[in-house]
Amino acid sequence: AISFFNMYDLLKQLLLQKALQEHAVIFILDAFDAFVTGAKQLLVYNLLDWMQSKDVRVALVGISCNFNVLAQFEKRVKSRFSNIQVVVPRPPLKHILQATTTMMENVVNWPAHIPAPPDAFHEHWDTSLHRLLFDQTNWWWQYLYDLGKPTDVFVQLLHVAMTHLTPSAPCLDASHVDLAWNMLYPNHILHTLRGS
Repeated sequence: AISFFNMYDLLKQLLLQKALQEHAVIFILDAFDAFVTGAKQLLVYNLLDWMQSKDVRVALVGISCNFNVLAQFEKRVKSRFSNIQVVVPRPPLKHILQATTTMMENVVNWPAHIPAPPDAFHEHWDTSLHRLLFDQTNWWWQYLYDLGKPTDVFVQLLHVAMTHLTPSAPCLDASHVDLAWNMLYPNHILHTLRGS
């Protein structure tokens, strides 16, 4: 991994070179929430500060699922932003679950030295996955959606649930997701009351 100061120098040299060539540069920062912390926030501040120079043609686009991400930045950083925000509405929960299903179906490319399971297993896997995601009694999905969680959180919950699969229970069901939920989102109040 590159250090902050090396990254800073690299970006400064890149911007200087592009300014001399009269090229425009667009920085796209995905997971913009991660840039709220100290050193990374300083990097964003310096990028925005360089944008104030007349010779540099730079645009910065931050992508976040958090509508209020700018409020988490220091005042000096916030003051450098234009207040242009493009809000892309979230897809309906059904579309998120369909995308999650697509990501999770037949997820294993079996190595040549391991015999692949029969087609009946894949059918059973897909059926159990569909039941798990679209059964109205499973509250987790609506809860995560209402919290505004991105699609990768849904997939993360299923990946953790998959760690609880066993040869006797090789397909996902609600008990696996319950275990994963308790690992990812433990009830700290309940643990305190239990003394654990």
